[in-house]
This record gives sequence, structure tokens and C-alpha cells, in this order.
Amino acid sequence: MTVVGMKRISLSIIGAVFLLTGCGGGGGGGGGEDPFVAPTLSDSLVTISADNQNDVVTTVDTGVNGAKEGGSSALGVVIEGTSSTFNVFNFVSTKFSSAAEQAALTNFNVPVGASFSEDIPCDSGSMTFSAEVKNTSSTTLTVGDSLGIRFNSCVDGTTTTKGSLLFTITSGSLDLNCDTGCGDVTASATIRNLRITEAGQSVAVDGGFSVAKSGNTETMSGSSLYVVVTGGEAVHLTDFTISIDSTGPFSDETSTVEMTIASSVLDGVITVTTDPAAPLVKHYYEDHPHSGKVTVTGDNGSQLLIEHLSATSVSLTLDVDGAGPTPAEATVIVTWDVINA
Repeated sequence: MTVVGMKRISLSIIGAVFLLTGCGGGGGGGGGEDPFVAPTLSDSLVTISADNQNDVVTTVDTGVNGAKEGGSSALGVVIEGTSSTFNVFNFVSTKFSSAAEQAALTNFNVPVGASFSEDIPCDSGSMTFSAEVKNTSSTTLTVGDSLGIRFNSCVDGTTTTKGSLLFTITSGSLDLNCDTGCGDVTASATIRNLRITEAGQSVAVDGGFSVAKSGNTETMSGSSLYVVVTGGEAVHLTDFTISIDSTGPFSDETSTVEMTIASSVLDGVITVTTDPAAPLVKHYYEDHPHSGKVTVTGDNGSQLLIEHLSATSVSLTLDVDGAGPTPAEATVIVTWDVINA
């Protein structure tokens, strides 16, 4: 897992560990872990100008590209580290099968409402995996079933992870053995001070959201999600909906986004909306979308139109007062290297 530069937060590191933790019995967020301290961020709209438009693009990329990576990974199933890969759902499936086999051998009925909890060692520290399910004879999770992971100062290579997440099915069902053509499912995810540290830099995430899968589309929505880099940017996402359509792990993904972002870099708030006729399109190996349009709105009617020309560059069209761009606000083309400098 990698923590990226101080200015740009990437939630792909959250995607790497986006499985949901709790104590045994389905609880989450307790157990003596450090409480999350929300940063103080301005709730006033930002006036977008030529002076801050690159920072606006950076903040939008943090919220849009990063959050959708984190959201889609919530229905992915692995924790990836530098030395090992642990497939959580396979672990659960094994536990279910083991319980069913044991019940059959002893001629006992499989218990209803069973809870599992197991510590998994890291290079140092551990992860506590837990599950609470109504039917242990099936590898399908149904409404009310929950999975969780607590990171107990888990050191994996050069990365240390603390905090907890909880994942609970709220509608539909999730077949742990299904690879393709799986049924629709909706789940809630709660993150409690998930903190990842590498090379002296830490990123912390705290909040909750809903994740829904319908066909090839996954949608992440919620009202509050904080992402804070120690010594770097802090953002607070509110009223967010990110929808991602993809036919497989190595196919293009098409995304639409609506959200409000409070940013420490901007010292205020912006709203972000993708153009329904020009959604964001990104290859799985790209850091940024190669096509799509995003409109960012700030104070006094100011707007910035961000058009993705390729995975390495965007065009920026500034309107400082909502009256339409002037010649002085002509469209400029900027590379991501310049934006992130």
C-alpha cells in the first residue's frame, strides 16, 4: 500500500483496505481505538479564480477520482499488502463451510445468529476479522449480516494501519462464491478513524456511506466522509453520489459524480457535478480519466469547467461570475504534472 504526496490525497490506498471492521459480534468503532478528531474546515463557498483554479482541480480530483476508487473497492474483496494478499470473503466462506461440515459430522443443526472472530497476524500487530450471520450453512450474506476488520497497529512491510470498518447488508444478498453475473446488493459501510501510515506520512478516513451494486453499476452515496493527510490537505465530502459502470476488472469504467467538498487547501466549499452527456471514462491502468466533463461551482456564480482531454491533461474554462467566460478567462490546457506540482 502506498501513501501519496502531501498535496494530493488519493483514496486508492483506502480502496486497498476498504473492508469493514468491527469487534466480534458485528460491533465496530469501539474497543479502545483512538477517536477521530474532525478538522475545522470553512463552510463558506469559495470564489473560483485564475489564482486558485489549479487547486480547485486538485481538490476535485481528490473527491471524484479518489472517492470513486474507494467506493468501488468497498465491493471488491481484498486487502493488498507488500508481502501478502488476504481475501476476506474467501476467509468468511471457509468459516461458513467449516461450521456446516462440523455440524454435519456431529449431527447438530447449524446455529442461527452465529458470530465468528479471528485474529490474523501481520508482520507486527494484527487484524481482527469478524462476521455475524444468520445462516452459517450458506455462503450467501443476506440482510443484517455483517463483516468487519479491525487493524490493531497492523504493520505490513513499511505500512502501519489502525482503525476499523464495518460492512452490513441492507438489501439483496451477496454470494461469496460468485465471480460473474452476481445478484444486486446494497450495504452500509462505516469507517472509524482508519489511519494508514507509510514513510512518516499518515492519511486518516472517518465517516459512512451506502454502497449499492446493480448489474454492472456500483453506486456510493453518503452525507459525511472525512479524509485527512497529516501535514497536508483535509477534505470533507458531503451529499455525495458516485456511480461507476464497469464490465470487469480490466475494462473501462464510466463514472458520474455529484458532491460538495470542503477543502483546507481552498479554505472553503465547492460543489462538483459531472456532465451526464460526458461522464468520466478511465482505463483501469490510468491515474486520471481520459475523457469526461466536470463543472465546479463556487461563490458569486463562479464556475470552472474541467474537460479531460487525455489521462495526462485537462482543459480549464473559467467563468468568474456566471456571466460566461471572457477573453481574459480563455480556456487553458494544463497537464496533471503541472497541476500537482
